[in-house]
Amino acid sequence: MFKKDAPIADILDKFTAQPLNDLESAIKAKDSVKFRKSFDRLTRACNECHEAASQGFIVIKRPGTLQYTNQEFAVRKY
Repeated sequence: MFKKDAPIADILDKFTAQPLNDLESAIKAKDSVKFRKSFDRLTRACNECHEAASQGFIVIKRPGTLQYTNQEFAVRKY
């Protein structure tokens, strides 16, 4: 558990550095399977960090639905 006044940068780096690197690699590789796994790992890391910082009431989750229902995000061939 971290002290309440612990520097946020130290806490963030401990939990999110590797998950963020993995996510970046997945994006660069255009690997959708690796992206989903990395995104989920980062989400877990965020929630673990919140718990460690006594802020467990802040829960991050994967988006459930599109917020923009008037837009189509499918890739089109022209």
